[in-house]
Amino acid sequence: MGIVANLPVQLNGRHYVGKSGLCLRNDLTMKGFNPLRIHPLWNYRGHSGKAVVEFGNDWKGFANAIKFQNSYESQHQGKKDNLFSQYN
Repeated sequence: MGIVANLPVQLNGRHYVGKSGLCLRNDLTMKGFNPLRIHPLWNYRGHSGKAVVEFGNDWKGFANAIKFQNSYESQHQGKKDNLFSQYN
C-alpha cells in the first residue's frame, strides 16, 4: 500500500471534490504502477486530497509498490521530502 497526498481538489459549494478512485487508478496505470484499488479519503468537508493506493499481494504487487515509492522519491515528493518541508 501507498499513500498519495496533495491531490488537487476544488471547493464545490460547501464540499471539496476531486478525482474519483477510477481516474486516479487509470493515471497511475498509465505511469506503469498497476495498482489494484485506489481509496480516496474523505472527511466531513468532502475529498481530503489524499488517497490510499492498494497493490497486489504477491511479488508483482510488491515490485509495483517499490516502483511507486522510488518514483516519488526520485522526484523529491516522497515521505522524507514531505516531512522535511513541513518542519523547515
